[in-house]
Formats: sequence, structure tokens, C-alpha cells
Amino acid sequence: MMARTDRLLHVSEVTIAAPGEDGRSRRIQAVLVRNIYRAWFSHPATMGITWWNTVDGAGVAGEPLVSGLFTRDLKKKPAYHELDRLINREWKTSVSAKVVGGKVSFRGFRGRYRLTWKGPDGAERSKFAEVR
Repeated sequence: MMARTDRLLHVSEVTIAAPGEDGRSRRIQAVLVRNIYRAWFSHPATMGITWWNTVDGAGVAGEPLVSGLFTRDLKKKPAYHELDRLINREWKTSVSAKVVGGKVSFRGFRGRYRLTWKGPDGAERSKFAEVR
């Protein structure tokens, strides 16, 4: 419904709580984080997602105490590792490609890319391209 406004979307103040403080609960939180973030990221109008409470028990009164990416003693939770994997591995485009018939093709995410290549004379060239 929001996408029909033809505006960019910024999902903010995200709190995805674990159902408890044990290991199983933290793994459930990580699965929820992965699934929800992938759904948000897949929408073409999404331009940003902001996590709200990064440390367990550090939110305002009444908010879930186990909604952080870190425990109260700043240990990384499975949800932290899941976001790190999504952002720094799954959603990161890093390719090398060969030119065939004067054309280059690759699969990547929306964004601005710097294409760099060596011309027939051996000189390095570059150009920016936008993938929408």
C-alpha cells in the first residue's frame, strides 16, 4: 500500500524481540530477523532499515527486554550474525566478468556500480552505471 505512493520507504525503529533469553529463543529471533529483513529489502521502494534497540534491556520502559542484537554484556547474538551475513555477504555484489561482443552482464542489486576494465591499449578505464 505504501509503495503506491511512489515514495521511497524507510523502515525505522525496528524491534524484533526474541521470545526469551535462552539459546533457542535467540535462534528464533535470528530466523525472524532474516525473514523480515529479506522481505523489506526485496521491495524496490525500500531505501533504508533502522534497528532500534541494539542492546538487550536498553530500550524505554515497556519495550521487550530481549530485542537487541547484543546481550546486556555486549555479546553478539545470532540475530547480529544473521544481519552481518545478509548485509556483508548475501547482499554484497562483488563480481568479475569478461566482455563478450562488447557487452558486460552481471546480476547485482539496485545501486550505483563502478565498472573498471583495461582497454585494448592496456590502459585502465572506468565508468559508473546505475542499476534500478
